[in-house]
Amino acid sequence: MTLVADAERRSVIFVTEGKDSDTITAFAKDLTHNGNPSAIESVSIDMSPAFIKGIGDELPNARITFDKFHVIAHASAAIDKTRRVEQKTDPALKGMRWKLLKDYHKLNHADQTEVDGLLGQLNVKRTARAWSYREQLREILDRKQINVVSNMLSQWCTNVMRSKVESMKDVARMIRSHFDGIIA
Repeated sequence: MTLVADAERRSVIFVTEGKDSDTITAFAKDLTHNGNPSAIESVSIDMSPAFIKGIGDELPNARITFDKFHVIAHASAAIDKTRRVEQKTDPALKGMRWKLLKDYHKLNHADQTEVDGLLGQLNVKRTARAWSYREQLREILDRKQINVVSNMLSQWCTNVMRSKVESMKDVARMIRSHFDGIIA
């Protein structure tokens, strides 16, 4: 775990091994030598329950923000999970893993054409719908107006929960349970 002092200077103030709440405890203890854990106002983390607990216990005034990268990573994992299930009955999906996980605009023309072919079957392929949901999510999280993001993200979750893309429903549930930190 690496902690950065402030966004302007981007100076590293603490590095340690670990992925549990004890990692945050070690940081808070180290910080007491030259600072005050209560002075920490904001932290950006993944959605690890251990980190959330550690921050709640050790950094009482910190507002938690979940970064876009980790939210999109969950959606990408849902695409892959959906593809793995669907490819058992549809061999055309075999070999498409990296094309679906990579940013569409970074694909070469042939790969974009292959993804476009899949998206043409949006009504019958759950993998195509999962990919579409991830791209919608990416667009929502790229927006800057918090109230717009909040409304769009809430509607996205509702739409996904009405779909038949089970793995993406897990993402919607995760977003709902971490909504304030994602919006932050």
